Amino acid sequence: MGVHSESEIVQAVMTAARKGNVLLIPADNLLVGAMPLVAKEALKRKCPLIASDIPSVAKGALAAQGADYGDLGRQTAVIAHRVLLLGETPYQIGIHDPTNTKTIVNEKILAELKIAISKEIAASIEKGGPQ
Repeated sequence: MGVHSESEIVQAVMTAARKGNVLLIPADNLLVGAMPLVAKEALKRKCPLIASDIPSVAKGALAAQGADYGDLGRQTAVIAHRVLLLGETPYQIGIHDPTNTKTIVNEKILAELKIAISKEIAASIEKGGPQ
């Protein structure tokens, strides 16, 4: 579903929660900025909220998988060094995906939604929540 303003978020979450079992939020500036509202509305409807933005878990999303922004910054610095100091061109460097991604789960929301995860999956994720 497309959302074009914050005033559309509550209705969009209500509609999406009726149509599906889980909400997936991309790394969209509007939705990430309004994550506390999105998360509150999803939780009201007992609908798990999965985000593409790791910091969204601290704002109420159940889980997220995405780039480790600290690592991404270091990776970007290496590329900048290659361009600015070594004289390489972007064409020579090419496109790079993030080298490290992580999955994080909000334990508080996991408990509120009464969702259990297997030991195998639990071993591969970080646990987090509101700071």
